[in-house]
Amino acid sequence: MQSAPFLLTQPLHRQIVLKAIQEVCRFREWPLIALHIRCSHLHGVVDSPEPSAVLRDWKSYSTRALRLLPSEPKDQLYWTRGGSTNPLKSASAIKAAVDYVLAQQGDALEHYRTDLRGDA
Repeated sequence: MQSAPFLLTQPLHRQIVLKAIQEVCRFREWPLIALHIRCSHLHGVVDSPEPSAVLRDWKSYSTRALRLLPSEPKDQLYWTRGGSTNPLKSASAIKAAVDYVLAQQGDALEHYRTDLRGDA
């Protein structure tokens, strides 16, 4: 990395990332099932045929939103290169992933969940 790692330690930063991800999912029509913003990373479950596009757009929208803060340097790097995407092939895999994202990450920080029928 070219700069010190950026940590989402402030609730405002995590809330901005949460809103940015919700925005891109609405725009792309990707159902967002679960999301948990942690201080150094995030976990999400989303229904999309393009996992690499999800990763790219989540980072892009989040970066743009964070850079709108007057206190943030415009050249700050927020995300590392790459990321992990794991296709979920069954309802039980989706349920397990949602449980992992929402219940197995330690104390709840900024998060989002919907039930599997799509109700918020």
